[in-house]
Amino acid sequence: MWRAAVSSEHIRLYFAAAALARRASGLEASLAALRAALGTPAAADAVAALTAACKASGCDEELGRLTAAREPFDEHTAQLIVPGLYLGPLMAAESDAWLELHGVTAVLDTTGGWRRKSSALDGQSWVREPPPPPGRRQHLQLPAEDRADFNIEPLLRRGVDFIREAIGAGGCVLVHCHAGVSRSATLAAAYLMEEHALSVRCALRLLTEARPCCRPNPGFEKALVGWEMR
Repeated sequence: MWRAAVSSEHIRLYFAAAALARRASGLEASLAALRAALGTPAAADAVAALTAACKASGCDEELGRLTAAREPFDEHTAQLIVPGLYLGPLMAAESDAWLELHGVTAVLDTTGGWRRKSSALDGQSWVREPPPPPGRRQHLQLPAEDRADFNIEPLLRRGVDFIREAIGAGGCVLVHCHAGVSRSATLAAAYLMEEHALSVRCALRLLTEARPCCRPNPGFEKALVGWEMR
């Protein structure tokens, strides 16, 4: 389990190189060495070795693009956490133009499909919308409620498996709730923890550096601690 002291810069480099390794040969050994060295004095040498391996494979420019400085934060759109994983609000999920631009192939909706609707007769009310029909993108709705007493643990397994399968197939996933703060952040953190052995603190730091408004409620943080222990 990666410790909280691991450099976020090194984590981003690791994930970028891991994404490249799916398409370029010759990176596996250097990638494994970096993973083993993260959080230790040997990390700097491992970073240099991995960078050299990427240059030898002809993918150093793409590595630089994947690890480039992040765009200014905008809470109304989604942010790239690691290659293949976006986290954000409902607004991003409802924009076909945004989904198309960012190559999203799968959408994980942690609201369960609930949408606030306004009408002249009823004022504001909540309506549950079904997932879109099968098409260019996969969709999964998980009915999480942003309450500290809501048991989100039974939903973590389904969400993590959905993200893993989509990214493993070479796709790109958007995980969202209404505001992109609590429910979606919890599912994204659970994926990072299980798939890449990040600690709770390390995963949440990675999320908040990309999307500063991320903050799972206390009940969800407790569920993530239990997820880490298992």
